[in-house]
Amino acid sequence: MSKSAVDVIGAAFEHTQAQLTKPFRFGQWARLAVLALATGEMSSGGGCNSFQSMSNLPSRFPTHPQNFAGSHDALGRLGLDPAVLATVIVVALLGFLILGLVWVYVASISRFVLFEAVLRRHCELEAGWNRWQRQGLRFFGWQLALSGVALGVAAVLFLPLLLLVLDTMW
Repeated sequence: MSKSAVDVIGAAFEHTQAQLTKPFRFGQWARLAVLALATGEMSSGGGCNSFQSMSNLPSRFPTHPQNFAGSHDALGRLGLDPAVLATVIVVALLGFLILGLVWVYVASISRFVLFEAVLRRHCELEAGWNRWQRQGLRFFGWQLALSGVALGVAAVLFLPLLLLVLDTMW
């Protein structure tokens, strides 16, 4: 018979206390912290708790597109070539995309290493990485496929709305 979460919460706290304090091992804490950072387990939750920033929003938005004809002159006065600026922006966006993919890959494998460390009460980074790399790669592929499907569905749902908005602007 399976137990509910309420039934096993005490055992989970005892397990955590035994892993982290009996005996106290600083290296164990440091390796678990690295895994928590790598998997994103130490995030803040991403909640929208501050409504004060919304009070700074303008009460009226412009109804006509701004004229950006003078922006080239402003960039020229600053000594910036628009082509170079565009290139820097594209390179930065591609760099962030690649860094994001690398982080998701590392997090995919690290999640398995973290699960094993919690179950065995001993954290081995290198051995765990080698042991779980194949499963982590499959999980990474699953995350990419799921993200692709989600982006495709979002594009199908929002593209007609975007086209309608753009049509009314012109």
